[in-house]
Amino acid sequence: MTLTASQLAARDGRLTASRVACLMTGDAEKILNLWRDMVGDPTFVPDDLSGVWPVQLGVATEHLNLSWYARKTGRALTRCGAVVIHPKADWAAATLDAWDDALPGPVEAKHVGGREPLATVVARYQPQIHWQMIVSEARQAAFTIIEGSNEPVIENVPFDERYAAELWSRGEAFMACVRTLTPPVASAAV
Repeated sequence: MTLTASQLAARDGRLTASRVACLMTGDAEKILNLWRDMVGDPTFVPDDLSGVWPVQLGVATEHLNLSWYARKTGRALTRCGAVVIHPKADWAAATLDAWDDALPGPVEAKHVGGREPLATVVARYQPQIHWQMIVSEARQAAFTIIEGSNEPVIENVPFDERYAAELWSRGEAFMACVRTLTPPVASAAV
């Protein structure tokens, strides 16, 4: 999804779902780059994803993916593109692809190459999906995945208390580094 000016403004200064994966993988360079962005470090250079085919393919197919989800489940989707802010921690936010009131919970849509096991894809997006559930206080999410040119597969993602607690803890520690202007130290991968 290409973010609008109002979505960008709502996300400004907040740790968002699309950015938390590095906290769980322990990728020190990505964590430091995220910190540079959030503290306004002049050496920060944003990634230019405009020429990255897989990213642009996902942007182009997201609406179709979500429409297919609604068609297959028979449920209307709401809150498409809504920026949700955690009710008790205004530094935590998520931009939803959509919301399924029947779950109730977020719906995350991705388009992947289809050259790796589905379990690997689901694991890669656990931080983003769990952050959405944490911020929206949902107990489950739906993950609709286009693999190559295949019809989307819908995976139910239940809330994992232990995983969510670790993710939240790492988010809090990271934001403490942002507030104190202290470069973060990466934790081990989960």
